[in-house]
Amino acid sequence: MTFERFSLKFLLLWLLLIVNCSLSLLTLTMRQRSCTYLDDDYPIEAPIDHLDWVAMTMFEGTHFQLNASDHVSDKEWRTIYSGPYTLHLGSEKRIFLIALYHETHCLRAMEYVFLHPESSAYTPQHIQHCLNYLRQHFLCVADDQLEEDDFLHWDLRTGSVYVDDKLCRGWDRVSTAASDDLRRFRDLRGRVQLNNLI
Repeated sequence: MTFERFSLKFLLLWLLLIVNCSLSLLTLTMRQRSCTYLDDDYPIEAPIDHLDWVAMTMFEGTHFQLNASDHVSDKEWRTIYSGPYTLHLGSEKRIFLIALYHETHCLRAMEYVFLHPESSAYTPQHIQHCLNYLRQHFLCVADDQLEEDDFLHWDLRTGSVYVDDKLCRGWDRVSTAASDDLRRFRDLRGRVQLNNLI
């Protein structure tokens, strides 16, 4: 009887292992499936090598101030939206916007309108789109990391205040992939133009 129980447990363990391996292979195959990038035939995420998880120390402080006369803060805000912002994918080199850059564009647009309400650089519809886009993004991410609820007591005039460490996806690979893609696209476009001249 003990041998039968052992055999049954052993058989069940092997069966679960086989099912797990099969599901892993199926998931991997689905991720690697070839897309045409035409119409709706494209993956959910950009074809970028695995994004590492990185620890990011969060600070509240004197950077990224909302102050129109502060040139340092203006420069900081401009750096969060520095491109390239797109990928050219598939045989037709279809252009896709990278969500990370769409999000930072929206932050920059709202910061700009907050400081320059008289400007016509962004329409109210554009800002409404950005607010809605970021709202949906925050709901989609559903970040459940716990944070201390004492930010109203911080004196930010004295400098940066440590908030917490967060676990984030390493955005550096997204930036590298977009830069590499732009360089390849420009090289290809240059070769096509050169071939048309010959």
